[in-house]
Amino acid sequence: MLKLSIIIPAYNVEGYIGRCLDSIYFQNSDEEVWEVIVINDGSTDTTAKVVEGYKQKHNNLNLINRPNGGASAARNVGIREAKGAYIWFVDSDDKVADNSINRILEYCKDFPNADMLFFDCKQFDMEDRIAHYWKTLNDRYLFFLRNSLYLKKLTREDISARIRSAVIWLFVCKREYILCHDLFFVEGIINEDNEYYLRLLFFAKEIRYIPAAPYIYTL
Repeated sequence: MLKLSIIIPAYNVEGYIGRCLDSIYFQNSDEEVWEVIVINDGSTDTTAKVVEGYKQKHNNLNLINRPNGGASAARNVGIREAKGAYIWFVDSDDKVADNSINRILEYCKDFPNADMLFFDCKQFDMEDRIAHYWKTLNDRYLFFLRNSLYLKKLTREDISARIRSAVIWLFVCKREYILCHDLFFVEGIINEDNEYYLRLLFFAKEIRYIPAAPYIYTL
Protein backbone atom coordinates (compact mmCIF):
# COMPACT_ATOMS: atom_id res chain seq x y z
CA MET A 1 0.00 0.00 0.00
CA LEU A 2 1.22 3.48 -0.82
CA LYS A 3 2.06 5.58 2.21
CA LEU A 4 1.47 9.09 0.85
CA SER A 5 -0.51 10.79 -1.93
CA ILE A 6 0.58 14.29 -2.94
CA ILE A 7 -2.31 16.08 -4.61
CA ILE A 8 -1.56 19.09 -6.83
CA PRO A 9 -4.31 21.07 -8.60
CA ALA A 10 -2.89 22.92 -11.60
CA TYR A 11 -4.34 25.65 -13.78
CA ASN A 12 -2.21 27.63 -16.25
CA VAL A 13 1.00 27.19 -14.28
CA GLU A 14 3.41 26.28 -17.07
CA GLY A 15 6.04 28.56 -15.51
CA TYR A 16 5.82 27.04 -12.02
CA ILE A 17 4.71 23.41 -12.12
CA GLY A 18 8.15 22.17 -13.18
CA ARG A 19 9.77 23.86 -10.20
CA CYS A 20 7.19 22.28 -7.91
CA LEU A 21 7.69 18.80 -9.34
CA ASP A 22 11.48 19.18 -9.30
CA SER A 23 11.35 19.89 -5.56
CA ILE A 24 9.40 16.67 -5.09
CA TYR A 25 11.42 14.40 -7.36
CA PHE A 26 14.88 15.68 -6.46
CA GLN A 27 14.52 14.08 -3.02
CA ASN A 28 16.22 10.94 -1.81
CA SER A 29 13.00 9.04 -1.25
CA ASP A 30 11.66 5.71 -2.52
CA GLU A 31 9.11 6.58 -5.20
CA GLU A 32 7.41 3.22 -4.76
CA VAL A 33 5.86 4.23 -1.43
CA TRP A 34 4.29 7.54 -2.50
CA GLU A 35 2.48 9.02 -5.49
CA VAL A 36 1.89 12.40 -7.07
CA ILE A 37 -1.51 13.26 -8.52
CA VAL A 38 -1.63 16.36 -10.71
CA ILE A 39 -5.11 17.50 -11.70
CA ASN A 40 -4.84 19.68 -14.78
CA ASP A 41 -7.92 21.85 -14.29
CA GLY A 42 -8.63 22.85 -17.87
CA SER A 43 -5.37 24.73 -18.44
CA THR A 44 -5.13 26.63 -21.71
CA ASP A 45 -1.33 26.85 -21.65
CA THR A 46 1.29 24.06 -21.74
CA THR A 47 0.82 22.91 -18.13
CA ALA A 48 -0.34 19.43 -19.20
CA LYS A 49 2.58 19.05 -21.60
CA VAL A 50 5.09 19.97 -18.89
CA VAL A 51 3.60 17.45 -16.47
CA GLU A 52 3.47 14.78 -19.17
CA GLY A 53 7.23 15.12 -19.51
CA TYR A 54 7.64 14.25 -15.82
CA LYS A 55 5.13 11.42 -16.10
CA GLN A 56 7.28 9.73 -18.73
CA LYS A 57 10.15 9.63 -16.23
CA HIS A 58 8.24 8.75 -13.05
CA ASN A 59 5.83 5.83 -12.76
CA ASN A 60 4.27 7.22 -9.57
CA LEU A 61 2.93 10.36 -11.27
CA ASN A 62 -0.74 10.38 -12.26
CA LEU A 63 -1.88 13.21 -14.55
CA ILE A 64 -5.62 13.80 -14.70
CA ASN A 65 -6.98 16.19 -17.32
CA ARG A 66 -10.42 17.65 -16.70
CA PRO A 67 -12.52 20.70 -17.68
CA ASN A 68 -11.96 23.74 -15.51
CA GLY A 69 -13.92 23.54 -12.28
CA GLY A 70 -11.79 25.34 -9.72
CA ALA A 71 -9.27 24.27 -7.08
CA SER A 72 -11.86 22.67 -4.79
CA ALA A 73 -13.25 20.44 -7.52
CA ALA A 74 -9.74 19.49 -8.61
CA ARG A 75 -8.75 18.55 -5.05
CA ASN A 76 -11.88 16.43 -4.72
CA VAL A 77 -10.86 14.53 -7.83
CA GLY A 78 -7.46 13.99 -6.24
CA ILE A 79 -8.98 12.69 -3.01
CA ARG A 80 -11.07 10.15 -4.91
CA GLU A 81 -8.07 9.00 -6.95
CA ALA A 82 -5.61 8.84 -4.05
CA LYS A 83 -4.31 5.47 -2.92
CA GLY A 84 -1.91 6.54 -0.19
CA ALA A 85 -2.53 6.09 3.53
CA TYR A 86 -2.00 9.84 3.97
CA ILE A 87 -2.87 12.84 1.81
CA TRP A 88 -0.84 16.03 1.39
CA PHE A 89 -2.17 18.93 -0.69
CA VAL A 90 0.50 20.97 -2.46
CA ASP A 91 -0.06 24.11 -4.56
CA SER A 92 1.46 24.06 -8.03
CA ASP A 93 3.38 27.33 -7.61
CA ASP A 94 5.05 26.32 -4.33
CA LYS A 95 7.76 23.81 -3.42
CA VAL A 96 8.51 21.16 -0.83
CA ALA A 97 11.71 21.18 1.21
CA ASP A 98 14.59 18.74 0.84
CA ASN A 99 13.95 15.36 2.50
CA SER A 100 10.42 16.46 3.41
CA ILE A 101 8.72 13.28 2.21
CA ASN A 102 10.96 11.02 4.29
CA ARG A 103 10.50 13.20 7.36
CA ILE A 104 6.72 13.26 7.02
CA LEU A 105 6.58 9.49 6.62
CA GLU A 106 8.79 9.04 9.69
CA TYR A 107 6.43 11.16 11.79
CA CYS A 108 3.42 9.30 10.42
CA LYS A 109 5.07 6.11 11.61
CA ASP A 110 5.87 7.63 15.02
CA PHE A 111 2.26 8.74 15.57
CA PRO A 112 0.05 6.09 13.92
CA ASN A 113 -3.04 7.12 15.92
CA ALA A 114 -2.94 10.75 14.83
CA ASP A 115 -5.67 11.69 12.37
CA MET A 116 -3.45 14.44 11.02
CA LEU A 117 -0.08 16.11 11.38
CA PHE A 118 0.39 19.86 11.35
CA PHE A 119 3.74 21.45 10.61
CA ASP A 120 5.47 24.77 10.00
CA CYS A 121 6.56 26.20 6.66
CA LYS A 122 9.11 28.46 5.08
CA GLN A 123 8.00 31.57 3.24
CA PHE A 124 10.24 32.27 0.27
CA ASP A 125 10.34 35.85 -0.99
CA MET A 126 11.06 35.83 -4.72
CA GLU A 127 12.41 39.41 -4.63
CA ASP A 128 14.99 39.17 -1.86
CA ARG A 129 15.53 35.39 -2.38
CA ILE A 130 15.32 34.73 1.35
CA ALA A 131 13.32 31.99 3.08
CA HIS A 132 11.76 32.92 6.42
CA TYR A 133 10.70 30.27 8.93
CA TRP A 134 7.01 30.57 9.80
CA LYS A 135 5.39 28.83 12.77
CA THR A 136 1.86 27.56 12.20
CA LEU A 137 0.76 27.52 15.83
CA ASN A 138 1.23 30.34 18.32
CA ASP A 139 2.87 28.86 21.42
CA ARG A 140 2.87 32.07 23.47
CA TYR A 141 0.74 32.66 26.53
CA LEU A 142 0.56 35.53 28.98
CA PHE A 143 2.09 37.56 26.12
CA PHE A 144 5.70 36.56 26.80
CA LEU A 145 5.91 32.99 28.09
CA ARG A 146 6.08 30.03 25.75
CA ASN A 147 4.82 26.48 25.98
CA SER A 148 6.10 24.28 23.16
CA LEU A 149 3.34 22.35 21.43
CA TYR A 150 5.61 20.25 19.27
CA LEU A 151 4.91 16.49 19.27
CA LYS A 152 2.24 16.76 21.95
CA LYS A 153 -1.16 15.17 21.53
CA LEU A 154 -3.43 18.08 20.59
CA THR A 155 -7.18 18.47 20.23
CA ARG A 156 -9.22 20.50 17.77
CA GLU A 157 -9.64 23.14 20.50
CA ASP A 158 -5.86 23.44 20.88
CA ILE A 159 -5.44 23.96 17.16
CA SER A 160 -8.36 26.35 16.67
CA ALA A 161 -7.19 28.60 19.48
CA ARG A 162 -3.62 28.88 18.23
CA ILE A 163 -3.51 28.41 14.46
CA ARG A 164 -2.16 31.42 12.60
CA SER A 165 -3.31 30.50 9.10
CA ALA A 166 -5.81 27.90 7.95
CA VAL A 167 -4.18 26.76 4.71
CA ILE A 168 -4.51 23.13 3.79
CA TRP A 169 -0.91 22.51 2.75
CA LEU A 170 0.14 22.88 6.40
CA PHE A 171 -1.12 19.42 7.30
CA VAL A 172 -0.95 15.80 6.26
CA CYS A 173 -4.11 13.83 6.93
CA LYS A 174 -5.09 10.17 6.91
CA ARG A 175 -7.03 9.32 3.75
CA GLU A 176 -9.25 6.96 5.75
CA TYR A 177 -10.18 9.82 8.08
CA ILE A 178 -11.13 12.07 5.14
CA LEU A 179 -13.23 9.41 3.46
CA CYS A 180 -14.88 8.17 6.67
CA HIS A 181 -16.18 11.65 7.46
CA ASP A 182 -16.90 12.62 3.84
CA LEU A 183 -14.46 15.53 4.04
CA PHE A 184 -14.56 16.83 0.50
CA PHE A 185 -14.18 20.47 -0.46
CA VAL A 186 -17.23 22.65 -1.03
CA GLU A 187 -17.06 23.67 -4.67
CA GLY A 188 -17.82 27.10 -6.03
CA ILE A 189 -16.88 29.17 -2.96
CA ILE A 190 -13.95 31.49 -2.18
CA ASN A 191 -11.53 31.00 0.70
CA GLU A 192 -12.31 27.30 0.61
CA ASP A 193 -9.39 26.48 2.90
CA ASN A 194 -10.97 28.32 5.82
CA GLU A 195 -14.23 26.41 5.52
CA TYR A 196 -12.53 23.09 4.93
CA TYR A 197 -10.13 23.12 7.84
CA LEU A 198 -12.95 23.72 10.33
CA ARG A 199 -14.72 20.57 9.18
CA LEU A 200 -11.43 18.72 9.02
CA LEU A 201 -10.65 19.47 12.66
CA PHE A 202 -14.15 18.76 13.93
CA PHE A 203 -13.87 14.96 13.98
CA ALA A 204 -10.20 14.69 14.93
CA LYS A 205 -9.37 12.67 18.04
CA GLU A 206 -5.62 13.18 17.89
CA ILE A 207 -3.49 15.80 16.16
CA ARG A 208 0.28 16.16 16.28
CA TYR A 209 2.32 19.30 15.56
CA ILE A 210 5.69 18.31 14.18
CA PRO A 211 8.88 20.41 14.49
CA ALA A 212 9.64 20.71 10.80
CA ALA A 213 8.97 22.96 7.81
CA PRO A 214 8.51 20.61 4.84
CA TYR A 215 6.57 23.16 2.79
CA ILE A 216 7.97 26.22 1.01
CA TYR A 217 5.36 28.89 0.31
CA THR A 218 6.37 31.24 -2.49
CA LEU A 219 5.51 34.91 -1.98
